Amino acid sequence: MYLKLDVMVPFQDLKRYLETGEKYLNFPSFEGYTLSKALSDSREYLRIVEKTAKTEMVDLKTATEIFDRIEKLVPYLETRKNAGEIYSFFLVVYYYIQVEDDENDLNSPVGFDDDAEIMNLFLKTLDFPFPAISFTD
Repeated sequence: MYLKLDVMVPFQDLKRYLETGEKYLNFPSFEGYTLSKALSDSREYLRIVEKTAKTEMVDLKTATEIFDRIEKLVPYLETRKNAGEIYSFFLVVYYYIQVEDDENDLNSPVGFDDDAEIMNLFLKTLDFPFPAISFTD
């Protein structure tokens, strides 16, 4: 992976940021990170999820839906070149590939619900023609 997951991005802080724009000091800077690297990291993480789903109760459907949005967002964000949107997108990707977030992704059947909620909040900030991700609320 390109991203070094050395900072925990808490769900509530990221949710508040996506809703209000209020940035927190504990957020990573993403210096040198690119949209293609974000896509690559997300793809690599989905492979880990797929492998884990063979032996654990993992919500592969929601994880795949989140990856689908990531994959579609990359070219969209490349054309817009909006630094604020790209930074927010990097935070969403970071949260997605962060195994230990609000709910552990790899050992819970609802582990990706919080990730889906974060993605849905991000999608609301954009003029992006893809539906919200359904998850157990």
